Amino acid sequence: MPSYRMYWQTATRYDPIATVMGHKRFDNLRTYIHMNDNTNVKQKGESAYNPLFKVRPVLEKVHANCLKVEPEENHSIDEQMIPFKGKIGMKQYIKNKRHKWGIKVFTRAGVTGLVYDFEVYTGKGTVTNERGLGVAGEVVLRLVSEVPKGLNYKCFFDNWFTSPELIVELKKMGILTVATINRNCLRGCTLKSDKELSKAGRGAYEVKYEKTSGMSIVKWYDNKAVLLASSFIGPEPVERCRRWSKEKKEYVEVDRPHIVKVYNHNMGGVDLADMFAALYRIDIRPRRWYLRILYYLIDLSLVNDPLIKVGKQADLNSRKRGRPSLEDDPTSHKAAPPPPPFQRISAPSVDVRLNRCDHFPIHAEKRGRCRLCKNGYTQMACLKCK
Repeated sequence: MPSYRMYWQTATRYDPIATVMGHKRFDNLRTYIHMNDNTNVKQKGESAYNPLFKVRPVLEKVHANCLKVEPEENHSIDEQMIPFKGKIGMKQYIKNKRHKWGIKVFTRAGVTGLVYDFEVYTGKGTVTNERGLGVAGEVVLRLVSEVPKGLNYKCFFDNWFTSPELIVELKKMGILTVATINRNCLRGCTLKSDKELSKAGRGAYEVKYEKTSGMSIVKWYDNKAVLLASSFIGPEPVERCRRWSKEKKEYVEVDRPHIVKVYNHNMGGVDLADMFAALYRIDIRPRRWYLRILYYLIDLSLVNDPLIKVGKQADLNSRKRGRPSLEDDPTSHKAAPPPPPFQRISAPSVDVRLNRCDHFPIHAEKRGRCRLCKNGYTQMACLKCK
């Protein structure tokens, strides 16, 4: 449900949960959730210090299970954000994300939204530039380390990760690539300026090839110029697509290189996984950062489970998200009985209450309400009026 408190509300009550414990007891138990032995935690600066120590056992288990899934042909690599605004050193800010503040996770997912690999970013030192490809390049190489090599698996990512050296390195590993790329990463490859392409009209493009590696660089002009690099595909065949024209206030036909179509079709896997998780994200907002990561791992597992069961071809339109539906449970079609009515204790008669005889305080078995007590409850009761 959108909010965990709805399991106990009258209109949306769910007996398998609501009859086991009250929501107050659930909140109390939630305060004692721990995933590791806190007596063994290392402080920053000590040897074997791990920023994710508090959540490491569950994190490693979920990560290992994701790696066991048979991969799809096309994979995308992008960033996810675990929403969190509390005080923690690993908190990041990404202006283009829906949740701009939070814990950043580098993720590799398939076209269907199935997550195959991920890595939580803990700040400076999470990734070291061992192969001279930059931190972003090292992230990509670590995320594709479990992808089968030499079998034409394809990887898609954006310009934050891309460099020509990374594309060449992935091709040597047997992994094909399509990615957007920044102009300052072209390494001397000269292309027409944006002004020249804009004069040619929407849909104009230019392509250059690197002879040694066979890498292609395509610059396509739509509303603005877009640069893409690939180790296996180019602009041909050029197709026509419908694009909105602000000047004409209508759709117009525009030439689109094939590399653009392939990139747009395969790049959205991580965003799709994010959408599934966001539709019914666990609506509990703890102040402890490791519980936020725990809830992220639960959401990830619930999204992955049905996608794996149906062979990664889930009917994405049949329900709100990728997690299991209550429609599969025949008992869910039966209306849940209403909760039992609250039994109020009848007050004593006026004659008994005001006769000033035998009204002695005693220690009651259960707490009762008191209008004069500071917290509204008391353990004391009247011997005669109880």
